[in-house]
Amino acid sequence: MTQGEISRLETLEQNVRDIQETLRNLTARLEGNVLEIEDIPFEKAREMVTACFRGRHGAHIYPDEIMRALKMDIRVACRACGELCEEGRIREAA
Repeated sequence: MTQGEISRLETLEQNVRDIQETLRNLTARLEGNVLEIEDIPFEKAREMVTACFRGRHGAHIYPDEIMRALKMDIRVACRACGELCEEGRIREAA
């Protein structure tokens, strides 16, 4: 191997170490932000969303807040909010 090839190899090795360190840092930061979603039957989800709104006494609640508070799939939270809104049990924020 020539000196140039050795130098290039050392640079590549350092780049790999830097990437590995960056990945370790990102993984550590993301671990605290993982939300475990529970498999909640839809009718139960509707009840939970209704209770969540009752507990907030008219405050604005967005589906992503419901998702985090109830560990619920965002699609289920949106569907439940939509149906409850159509039924007049909750109302959309102005």
